Amino acid sequence: MSLKITNLYNDINEVISFIENYINNQKLASYEIDISSLNAFDALKISVFISTKYFNKENYKFKWIVNNGIAYNIISKLKLSNMSISIDQSVVSNKVPFFKSKYISI
Repeated sequence: MSLKITNLYNDINEVISFIENYINNQKLASYEIDISSLNAFDALKISVFISTKYFNKENYKFKWIVNNGIAYNIISKLKLSNMSISIDQSVVSNKVPFFKSKYISI
């Protein structure tokens, strides 16, 4: 099952709480989380924080999908063994303007 974060709340901590609630409610062994609509720094914060928090808990695995090589390179330098990173090719080839909103879709 994949979780797609389509827009960022005004506070990144709200997004982190949303992802944590999703993980706690789903109870899956692996998660694919698409954060390709986020900028590199927010993607870094979210992916490293969540992956670190669940590093030693029940063998959780995370596949993070980012929007460009910059985000990929930054996150891969801090990559943990419970996470993998890939670039969403559709986002790279079809850039869409980012608007701040309170909408997150699953």
